[in-house]
Amino acid sequence: MDKTTITVGQTKTIGMCSVGAICRAGSECFVPCDIRFWTDRQGNPLGQPISIVREHLKIWLKHKGFQDVELLKPPTLTQVNNKRLGNRIPAVRFPSWMVCQRCGRLHYLPWLGKKIDSVEALTCDATSSGKSCNGKLEFVTWVLVSGEGYLDDLPWADMAHYDEKANRHCSAKDHLILSRDPQGRLTLRCKACGSPPYNLSGLRNKDFFVNRIQTMRSQPWLLERKPIESDPPVAMPLTDARIHFSDIASALDIPPESRINERDIRAKIRQHDDYPVVKDLGARDTRQIKRLLKKMARQFHLTGDEVKKALTDLKAGWPHYGTPTGAVTSENEMLAAEYKAICTEYKDIQEHERFITDHQTAQWKDYLESTDMTEKNATIGSAIERLIIINRLREIQVFCGFTRQVGTQGALIGPALGEETTWLPACELYGEGIFFSLDEKKLKAWEADPLCIERSTILEKRLKTSGFVKRQVTVSARFILLHTLAHQIIRELEFTSGYPISSIKEKIFCSDAMNGILIYVAVPNKMGSLGGLSEHGQPDSFFKLWIKAMAKAEHCTYDPICAEHEGQGPDQLNRAACHGCSLLPEVSCIYNNCLLDRQFIMGAGGHHMTGFIPFIQNI
Repeated sequence: MDKTTITVGQTKTIGMCSVGAICRAGSECFVPCDIRFWTDRQGNPLGQPISIVREHLKIWLKHKGFQDVELLKPPTLTQVNNKRLGNRIPAVRFPSWMVCQRCGRLHYLPWLGKKIDSVEALTCDATSSGKSCNGKLEFVTWVLVSGEGYLDDLPWADMAHYDEKANRHCSAKDHLILSRDPQGRLTLRCKACGSPPYNLSGLRNKDFFVNRIQTMRSQPWLLERKPIESDPPVAMPLTDARIHFSDIASALDIPPESRINERDIRAKIRQHDDYPVVKDLGARDTRQIKRLLKKMARQFHLTGDEVKKALTDLKAGWPHYGTPTGAVTSENEMLAAEYKAICTEYKDIQEHERFITDHQTAQWKDYLESTDMTEKNATIGSAIERLIIINRLREIQVFCGFTRQVGTQGALIGPALGEETTWLPACELYGEGIFFSLDEKKLKAWEADPLCIERSTILEKRLKTSGFVKRQVTVSARFILLHTLAHQIIRELEFTSGYPISSIKEKIFCSDAMNGILIYVAVPNKMGSLGGLSEHGQPDSFFKLWIKAMAKAEHCTYDPICAEHEGQGPDQLNRAACHGCSLLPEVSCIYNNCLLDRQFIMGAGGHHMTGFIPFIQNI
């Protein structure tokens, strides 16, 4: 493991910088190790437990193969008075090879044995005519990826001798030169044996390594090499999104769990650093346990009996929610429960609750009837059936594994690389949001149009042969419409809410029985966000937001090319949607910026499909 420390946001440790992901930070490049390495010297997992977890989420995790697991926040490392307090997530530098930017020489693990704070200080030690190169070293930009989830370095030393005229017996690693020929093609040669340069222009081809590689490292932090049992691995650029897809189970905190007070002493003890040691009170009533119990009693201003009573309640399963109504075996069922909670008006709301809504539907309808506006705008406004402000919400995100997508292959790799685990990394996020849904009757009438069905079926067929969208989704005209609307609203909120677009997220509620969009922000700080988003849920503000977003959806900088495109984006999973009109930062879209099409909103006129907005205008 490398001792250099890089800083990333807590939420990224279960997403873009989670186990197995390639993380860039300045000149550094790291891959976090699996959670078997996230332990202290005694082998106990690092991180604080999340005390209150939605029962639906626990059941869903069981269906995903995680039986009775504990959810722990990722370990954190802080610096106080020039001292580092806490723990860090172990990681290794990867790729293992760096290339000189001056002479093209490849260097294998050039940081070994050198006391450096960063690879930025590394230079090339090659000599020519008695002069040292001293060129700057940077990580190579290609890695080897397998659909089985393996990640390794390219076999640079072997590749330099792939040419038929090359010396196949040469095993030199210190004299490899990566450069471009006069035609600009990437070539690799070995100066040690004088083999001719090997043309790497076919490196991207999926059959480049056929019959050339039989084994590879399963992960960069493991030395063991494993046989390749499926299709041959492929070379991918470091920045290719297919190298790592996080499998994240996300759940909003909804009643009854959201109504439990986090200040309850049992919740506080549950999050205490010593809780893992004292939780089995009856089994180990040792001198150490008694000392820790006294410590807890002093910290929380309790008696020893009160601490023991709290521990007994925790052992018995506090908080007791009872059995949730209905089975929760999929993401769609989780969303259905959240949709029901959002649409329900709860009474007697207490200050400590973590799910607080303000229903604005009646005010919205009154606003549309009482305000002097054009008939066109009034009709566009009538597309909205429900409008709800969520003043406070809490979201739990759980890291359940990752995949590496090679073609249609992408095996799910668990956080402990397939081994059984008693815990999972998870984050608590606090924030606010706006929920709105479309008029169900108008939506059903519109989506019954054969042209809508035909156009959505095209993307549905493409999704079946693609592995780029990992979320559970049923592609339909309804879903594509809702997803594209969410992107249009988020892009407009960037200019009016005060939040950067990368901090605004979406949840799409879509089935035959429901339709809805939740636009929200959520941060690790318990204080939550600043209210800039929920303010836009007031009828007058939301009306302006909605009208502007629909007006901008009609046009794109790249029209008519974008509007008439038959397929764009990864695996052609978008139609009329590009960076100029619809796409968001990767962290904002849980569907990887796929399944978008502006024509489902505005249509294209003529004999083409009618968009939802023109449809309701012509009713």
